Amino acid sequence: MRQILLILGSLLFAVTIKTVKTEKDFILIQNSTLANGTWDEYFTKTLQEHCHKRSELYLDTHKLSIPSFSPEKESKEQCSQILQKFPTCPKVVVVIGATGWHISSSLFDNEWKGIPVILCHPLSNLPNSLNTLLNYETSDSLNTTTAQELQKHYNLNLL
Repeated sequence: MRQILLILGSLLFAVTIKTVKTEKDFILIQNSTLANGTWDEYFTKTLQEHCHKRSELYLDTHKLSIPSFSPEKESKEQCSQILQKFPTCPKVVVVIGATGWHISSSLFDNEWKGIPVILCHPLSNLPNSLNTLLNYETSDSLNTTTAQELQKHYNLNLL
C-alpha cells in the first residue's frame, strides 16, 4: 500500500509541478461510498501531506453515491453536484475504482475534458459501463474495456 501511495504521489507531483499558479489549484479525489474506511483515510492523509510538502496544491475529496434506481439519471445528478461544488476545474482527478469512473466519466467528455485522471483500479480491464458493473455481468470481452482504449479518449492513467 505504501508503494502505491509513493507512486501515486510521484505521478501527481510530476503531472502538476508545472501547472501550479495559485493557492486555489487542487487535486480532487473521487471515490464511492464503498471505499470508505481506514485505508481511504490513510490514502487521503498521505497524499495531503505529500502535496503540502512538495507543492502549493491542496487536496479535496468527494464521495460518490452508488446509483440504485436509475444509474444514468443519478450519475448526471452527481456530476451536476460536483460541478456546483467545484466551479474551478481541478488540476488532476484521482478516481478510486471503476464505479467512481463510470459515475463521473461524462465530466471528462465535456466540462473537464483534458484534465489528467489517475484511475486507481486493481485490474487492467474495467467494466465497460455502469450498468455492467451494477448488474454484476460477466467480465468477458463484450463487457469490459481496457485502459488503453480509455486513453484514446481521455487523459487517463491506470494505477
